[in-house]
Amino acid sequence: MKPKRAARSRTSNKSILGVARDPKYYFNDGSITIRVEDRLFKIHRSLFERDSVFFQTLFSLPQGTSADPDDSTCAEGGSDENPITFYNDRVEDFRALCWAIYSRTPDVMAQQDLKSLNIPKLISLVAISHKYEFEVFYNWALHLLEDYSASFPGTLIPKYRRWVNVGRILNLAQQCGSQVLVRHIKREWLAHILNSSTKEESLGAFVEGLKIAESSDGLRRFHRKVYYVYLRATGIFEACLPNNTSALDIGSNPKSYADLSLSQLSDAQKLHMYQGFWSLLQFRIKLSYVPSVAPSHFCPNHTGECIPSWKVWWKGVLDKAERAGNCLSDPGKLLEEVQSDLVVHQIPA
Repeated sequence: MKPKRAARSRTSNKSILGVARDPKYYFNDGSITIRVEDRLFKIHRSLFERDSVFFQTLFSLPQGTSADPDDSTCAEGGSDENPITFYNDRVEDFRALCWAIYSRTPDVMAQQDLKSLNIPKLISLVAISHKYEFEVFYNWALHLLEDYSASFPGTLIPKYRRWVNVGRILNLAQQCGSQVLVRHIKREWLAHILNSSTKEESLGAFVEGLKIAESSDGLRRFHRKVYYVYLRATGIFEACLPNNTSALDIGSNPKSYADLSLSQLSDAQKLHMYQGFWSLLQFRIKLSYVPSVAPSHFCPNHTGECIPSWKVWWKGVLDKAERAGNCLSDPGKLLEEVQSDLVVHQIPA
């Protein structure tokens, strides 16, 4: 049996299973071997147990037995040939976890410089530390991402490199209750749809936004906003009909409107867009008439003063927009104009 154990200790960086030892996180003095995708990690059990209930439980489970009581390599996790396999993890995520556990003080302090943050690594760390209950790590990483998003508004999404990473951290921030980060990511994503320099970029952000919003029940409001903001980006609201109804006469010259590029959408998504657009047009027509005001028991002359003043003010907002050349076909823009006028005149909303 001794020669057999010696042969195991002399295995090269390429194991007989066709997977490679990680060049940085395969420690010869490690106590547990873990396989993630095609990579082997040999790590120190005590370090992973220290801050994770998951790993405390995992390593306390029976790992198999051997006919030779002195041969610990036959237990699961005891050798390259018999590692503990994490089937649903990514190599880059597990490496990020190892980085957090094994980092030296200078490596950690370097992350305090927000300008040089390694955003993809922090996303990986949030994902895997949240999954395996390293609360200290995912709170730390989320805090750094929150600080970055607040300190450098408008630059968060380019740092993520790919839309799939943006969607991933948005979902993770939602799950972890990081409303600050959720708010910043949503705002930047919608701005990217609306203000991209090309139609292709706007469409790409729109399609990816739909994918991530449809994958989470917690992103329903974001889902609706993605549709609405893309409609705004196409410019389809910018025409007006006579009599200030602000509905669109699409049939008169359909080629004058932006191509919505619906070929990338599913039938259900196309239907949602059609229904949403129609509902917005109907809502805008209703806003051309003064909305009713609920009765108030606190105003002694509500009917004689408040309601007439409200009607005059509402009509004034529409007239002012028309004089300025803003037809406000988009109901969202009209409501923004109303909100702005409320602030200017210090009218309680």
